[in-house]
Amino acid sequence: MAWTVPAPKVVMCGNCEAENGPADVFCFRCGRRIEPMRKEARSALPLWCAVLMFMAGGLALAQYMLLTLVGQAASADPAYAAASTLLTSCGMIGMILSVVPLVGGIMCLRRSFWGALSGSLVGLVLLGPYGISTILSLVNIIIILLNRAEFRPSHLPY
Repeated sequence: MAWTVPAPKVVMCGNCEAENGPADVFCFRCGRRIEPMRKEARSALPLWCAVLMFMAGGLALAQYMLLTLVGQAASADPAYAAASTLLTSCGMIGMILSVVPLVGGIMCLRRSFWGALSGSLVGLVLLGPYGISTILSLVNIIIILLNRAEFRPSHLPY
C-alpha cells in the first residue's frame, strides 16, 4: 500500500493574487491580510442565449431543407425547371447559412462574445418559418449586448 503525501494547500491572496501557504496570515507580496479570492457568480444567461440560437438555427435549417425538397420535387416536371433550380439553390444557401447560428449557440455556451454575436447577426438574415428565426435572433442580440459582462472576450484563451 503506497502512502502519498497530500499536496500543501495554497491560499490565493484576494488583493494581489499571490500564492501563499495555508498558515500565512499576511501576504508575502503585498503585506495585506489574506482574504480568500471570491469567484464571481455566473448566471445561466449564456445558456438561455444558446437555447434561443439553437431554436433559431434549427427552425431555419428545417425550413430551408423543406425548400430544397420542394425544389427537387418540382424538378420532375419540365415546366417548372427554372423554378426548381431557384428553389433548390436558395434552399442550399439557406441550409449553409443556418449552420452559423448553431455554431453561435455553441459559442454562447463557451461564453465567447464575438462568436455569439456573429451567430445572432447571421440569424437575422434567416427568416425561418413565419420569421421566427429573425425574432429569436433579434432578442438574442439584445440580450447579448445588454449583458456583455457575462461573456468573455474571444481573444482570451480558455
